Amino acid sequence: MRVIHLSAPACRERRLARPVERRSRLTQAAVALALCCLGPAAGLAQARSDRLLHDRVVAIIVEQSKGGLPRGDTSVSWRPDSPILYHTAFSDSGVVRTGMVRNDGLLGTLETRWSGAAPRSFVSAWSKNGAVLLSFTGTVAGSSIAITAKGKVSSVAIPAMRWAVADIGMEDQLLPVFLSMHAGDSIRVAVFRPYASRWDTVAVKRVAATVAPRIILYQGATAPLQIDLSADGAILRIVRGADFERRPLELSRRAAQYAALKGK
Repeated sequence: MRVIHLSAPACRERRLARPVERRSRLTQAAVALALCCLGPAAGLAQARSDRLLHDRVVAIIVEQSKGGLPRGDTSVSWRPDSPILYHTAFSDSGVVRTGMVRNDGLLGTLETRWSGAAPRSFVSAWSKNGAVLLSFTGTVAGSSIAITAKGKVSSVAIPAMRWAVADIGMEDQLLPVFLSMHAGDSIRVAVFRPYASRWDTVAVKRVAATVAPRIILYQGATAPLQIDLSADGAILRIVRGADFERRPLELSRRAAQYAALKGK
């Protein structure tokens, strides 16, 4: 077994959400529809806009993911003029399952199983337009993670601090950390990034909020993420400044909770 000792340095974000030059026709249609839906609408007109946007975005997800996204709450990351990432997330009873697909067909999935305050195993897979890029499993063995890929086993040392497994854009994988914190708590967390196969260090702060539980996540040189949680412990909204928002897919089961959050 090959042993690899990696430290947990300050996060250097490997952008999975970079814009792509060639967008599919469905993506272009969704962009145009999103822009037309930004104007004032009410009642039946708003309902029709939500339905159209929902159907167009679902078509993009189906086209780009080829059915590879795991089941879960569906959300979309938006720049001001276009959707850039499509997410699914599920968490329950020590299991966190996430999926993410980009407009160019890059698809990632990650399932992590937790025991107490730390992961005990995970399965990560990345593909693009059906071609497998990465696929491996990780199992905690003492103070290291045994990584199995293509029949070979290596070992990655675990930093002596709170840790988790999450790729950029899969912040739902940090929910067990978020939910263990109280208002005013601030901690540093080592995060293993399967896509880049490296450790990052992030800072997490839970702030007092009157509307919904709120997390501030500092990772890399970019502005921090503001993460609003639902009453049952799911991510409802992520914003970074004025140019990035992740929110539930229109007409999905979390959309009404998001609307209530925005209305307060």
